[in-house]
Amino acid sequence: MKFYCDVLNAVAYCDDKQITRLWSEKLYSSNPRLEIIIQPIAEKINKEHAVTVVGMLSDDQLSCLSKKANKLGLQNRKIVRLFSEEDDKGKHFYFEVACSNLSTQEE
Repeated sequence: MKFYCDVLNAVAYCDDKQITRLWSEKLYSSNPRLEIIIQPIAEKINKEHAVTVVGMLSDDQLSCLSKKANKLGLQNRKIVRLFSEEDDKGKHFYFEVACSNLSTQEE
């Protein structure tokens, strides 16, 4: 990945030190290629609580997580990532939601 980041210096961005998040995956295809998608960081990222789990994630909690993700999608809000934090009350799952390109609902 470092090679591709370096190649794009002064072409797609000033310097690859500006890259804050990198994600890659290997897919098999009859059309071999490299795809690079560059996106600016949203102006604002909201941390939204999704569900708290004690022990194993239940089917109901997984369903709740899915419904909340769908609701955010229907509101044209982009989920950047799903992450968890643990404390003495359990494991808390959060959505990180980009909020820079939101259209206002009151229009």
